[in-house]
Amino acid sequence: MPTAMQPRSPVLQRAVSVALASLALALLSACGTQADDQTAAEPGDPSTAAGSEPVPHASDDPTESTEHAEAASVDDHAGTRPSDDEPAGSTDTAADTDADAPVDAPAPITIRHRTMPDWSLNTQFGWGAYGYPEVGQLLRIDEPFELTHVEFAVHAPTLLLDGFFAADLDWNARGEFVTNPDRMRDLPATARFTAFRGTTDIGGERIGLEELSLVSQQTLPGPMHGDGERQRYELPEPIALTAGQWLLAFQLIAEDPAILELPFTGRESGDRSEQNPDTAGDCDYTRSEDLYPEGSVYARGWADHAGFPTPWRDPAVFELPLDNVFVLHEAKVSECIAIGTFGDNLPMNPGDIDLVLHGRDLP
Repeated sequence: MPTAMQPRSPVLQRAVSVALASLALALLSACGTQADDQTAAEPGDPSTAAGSEPVPHASDDPTESTEHAEAASVDDHAGTRPSDDEPAGSTDTAADTDADAPVDAPAPITIRHRTMPDWSLNTQFGWGAYGYPEVGQLLRIDEPFELTHVEFAVHAPTLLLDGFFAADLDWNARGEFVTNPDRMRDLPATARFTAFRGTTDIGGERIGLEELSLVSQQTLPGPMHGDGERQRYELPEPIALTAGQWLLAFQLIAEDPAILELPFTGRESGDRSEQNPDTAGDCDYTRSEDLYPEGSVYARGWADHAGFPTPWRDPAVFELPLDNVFVLHEAKVSECIAIGTFGDNLPMNPGDIDLVLHGRDLP
């Protein structure tokens, strides 16, 4: 038995080398086959796509696996939008529900109060710089609401022509220097709107300022229309109308000194002319029913009314103080008006202006 390994022959060494090379080739072939099988089994795996980076997989650590599972759950919803058949905000996650929850929309604006139906108009109440610079409607509000818009109409404005202020003309002779266009739009005039709340039970022939609490005073945006169609004005600041009596007043602010009067459309009612024979005239007219017994129209003039003519031709007149009392306003009975007359002794009655209030529920 030899005591040391003898050197191998060149043939044996070459045979061993060939065997080792064959074994290495077999191993490489087997690895390639396994990779092809995995590719065929998972065609959509992004880790096998050419040029793509391998996607890490969760480890055997249970904590890391939970974190990956939660992240995957959030990612499943991120960036998705409801389909056409699925309402917005219908996803299952709490985060999506909060994000898609509708914001509370403001309450709708609707008609909340009005003094008369459209068919009932029968007259016009004077509203002008000379005699009635401020006209107010007394109302009783039963259901509180937030007032956002007021709607009323003026018709056939009284405009002055040259010669009206001639000193040698008496009142009746001035008629030929006045015009009443039936349809006019974009009149250079605005209204100073004041909301008074009654502090006691108000009404009757007179309402003193001591019986009223001033709640708001705003200027309604112009211009005004004098075509008899109601015009809707948005209040710059809404007003909370609580239950009770309110006097909503409008002071005419005319930018053109030729504007003498912008009459409110409305309805006269009653038989006041029978109570005042001096103003009854000779006309026999049909008495009209009072459709809004909860209120009436009132007016107040200047605190210092020096007579006719007055300085309303100066715009500064509209900043002069007004009287501290509202008196029951009256309108001519339309049946008794004769075309072409001016200032005749006609029967006049109280009534209401055609006023519509828009608003919404109080916040």
